[in-house]
Amino acid sequence: MHIKNYNWRPRKKLVATLYSHTNTVTQVIDSGNSLFMSGSNDGTICVYDYNQIGRKNRDKPNQPLAQIKIQHQDQEADNSIHKIKTLNMFGNKKSFIVGTNQGLIQLFNLDRIP
Repeated sequence: MHIKNYNWRPRKKLVATLYSHTNTVTQVIDSGNSLFMSGSNDGTICVYDYNQIGRKNRDKPNQPLAQIKIQHQDQEADNSIHKIKTLNMFGNKKSFIVGTNQGLIQLFNLDRIP
């Protein structure tokens, strides 16, 4: 059962600034649980846990749980950058799908992210 708290109001307080990408962030999506993902023109997807952002007791409190470089799986030396154009939750909200500027589409399972 989900109980809405109608007394909650945003406090206009910055919680954290994340610097995991090296180029323009093009997509940010919420997984519907404690995770969110960001995609960038640097060709990476970062997976974060809301519960870990800003915690002072972690060694690297604002680092992603995982950073995934998007590339063709059949090319070992794929040095081209696949800019993230679309990033969406898929199916049962345990997977997400990525589309790039080079026509690549990849599906990832959140249960298999380290």
